[in-house]
Amino acid sequence: MKRISVIFFLLFSLCGGSSETATVEDTTTTSTLNAELSNENFKKAWEENLTEPIKLSNEEQVKTNQLIELWDWKGDKTSKDEYLWEIEVNGYTCTRIWNSMGYAWITEIHPIENDYSIQHTYKCGAEEERIWLYGVPFFYQQHWWIYQKVEFVWPENCDEPCGTFVQNIAKRFKIENPQNLFEEVPILNIEITNCPSDVVDIEIGESFKIEFFVQAGSSDVTSIFYYFELNGEYYSRLPLDKENHSDYFDFPTWHNITESATFVEKQADGDVYYIYIDVFDDELNSVSTECEVKF
Repeated sequence: MKRISVIFFLLFSLCGGSSETATVEDTTTTSTLNAELSNENFKKAWEENLTEPIKLSNEEQVKTNQLIELWDWKGDKTSKDEYLWEIEVNGYTCTRIWNSMGYAWITEIHPIENDYSIQHTYKCGAEEERIWLYGVPFFYQQHWWIYQKVEFVWPENCDEPCGTFVQNIAKRFKIENPQNLFEEVPILNIEITNCPSDVVDIEIGESFKIEFFVQAGSSDVTSIFYYFELNGEYYSRLPLDKENHSDYFDFPTWHNITESATFVEKQADGDVYYIYIDVFDDELNSVSTECEVKF
């Protein structure tokens, strides 16, 4: 606008016109400044009206961190096997959003995200009554919490001009009836299910089947290791990893279970086998099991 005013003045002067110039108001600049000031006033008032921040205890922090590890999206956008994929909040059934795009301002600092601007994570209800949930769930005072969209309210004591680009605000709500309760989520485990307490009565040359299962926790099992001793001395070992030996062992993915078996052969009366098996997952967690078989 200013540049146009100068060119207009020069042309008008060259054509013999009056040397007086018309003033052209820069309305774009004024409007931009007003918008910036409005947003700044809203932000300042919002921050001044934030409630006292939540402080999680050590126990609550540990439990929340465990949930976040499980809650982290591991599939694709069509996956319904995600932990807490479906929850119920205030009578609404809510399903997880695989890729958050929208956001809301909340009336307190999120105790995990350390901000009052958080992205939406669940959608609830039918299209005509859609409700959005925001932020990472967290454990506080014996309950799980999340933030739910509420009716827009202007903060108190917002100086004029007061305006904002924020479209959604949310407040903390308790999660009711979460499916796949946190306490029931499996952890990495391995167990031999038929380790004999008595002498196994089979013929020489026959084998005893040792049955076991591997339960994956919050990440995929990536390796399994077998170790055998016979009569107190090293007998054999067998390491298997998911990348190279998936044809030999069905490595369970997170939250899933695999049943399997190994064998020891009776070579003579009085033989004693010691069997040790351990597994690792892709987060380097490890568990083991052992068994003694007497013939």
